[in-house]
Amino acid sequence: ITIGEDAFYDSPLTSLKVSQSLTNIGSQAFYNAKLLSLELPDTVNSIGEAAFYSSPLTSLKLSRTLTTISDEVFCCSKLVSLQLPPLLTTIGDAAFCCSTLTSLDRPPLLTSIGDETFHGSMLTTLQLPPRLTAIGREAFYLSRLTSIELLAQMSSALKTLHS
Repeated sequence: ITIGEDAFYDSPLTSLKVSQSLTNIGSQAFYNAKLLSLELPDTVNSIGEAAFYSSPLTSLKLSRTLTTISDEVFCCSKLVSLQLPPLLTTIGDAAFCCSTLTSLDRPPLLTSIGDETFHGSMLTTLQLPPRLTAIGREAFYLSRLTSIELLAQMSSALKTLHS
């Protein structure tokens, strides 16, 4: 089962129970929708760009098998904390920009953080995993980040870190 592109765009829907056979969520599927909480089954392997853009979601459980968070997925969202999937390797461009996210756990397999990923976010502290090899342009620009833990293996990733 797939939730298509723009399926609930600007929808007044506040709750949704999804099927255990859901595999994909299309781009902008819940863009500016009024959805407050959502639990995604482990069958979800793809979430399209800007799927939850400007969402008032305060509670979200991501699929444990998700390996990529697409561009702008949670941009301008109201999430305060989020447990990232253990198999996550990539966080796309502007995925959490301007979000209210203040805490984020460290996914052990994360290798890439895209451009402007946390631009203007409320994130204050962050631990980066040892496998991380790329930090995109302005990844933390205008964020509230005051503490970051970098690991020795990450020296090459720092060459692209701005602000």
